[in-house]
Amino acid sequence: MSISCSNCGFAFEKEDHTKPCPKCGSHNRNITLVEEIRSHELSKLGKRGPSSPKRRHKFDQEIVTGEKVGKDGKAVSIERIIDREQDVYRETVEDEHGQIKVKKHERLSEHR
Repeated sequence: MSISCSNCGFAFEKEDHTKPCPKCGSHNRNITLVEEIRSHELSKLGKRGPSSPKRRHKFDQEIVTGEKVGKDGKAVSIERIIDREQDVYRETVEDEHGQIKVKKHERLSEHR
């Protein structure tokens, strides 16, 4: 939060903002509040092959990428590839500083 004189722009840092402005004597103030809101969004792309409609999964291949809130409550970046045709599961999760939290590359049939 910052408080300044709306007449002359004097910034009240350590001065008492309830008293007249020390520069111009005005009692009018501008109060600025700044709040950061982050949005987390994941995108999912899927490919369906000419498989049977009774197939258990909707897609033969899936790519998920974007940001979400991790298990610890902090934002993480995620990239996940699931390829049922090639039996591949690949996932990378990075924290907000670029540190890798999870890195998996394995057969989908062995992933749990």
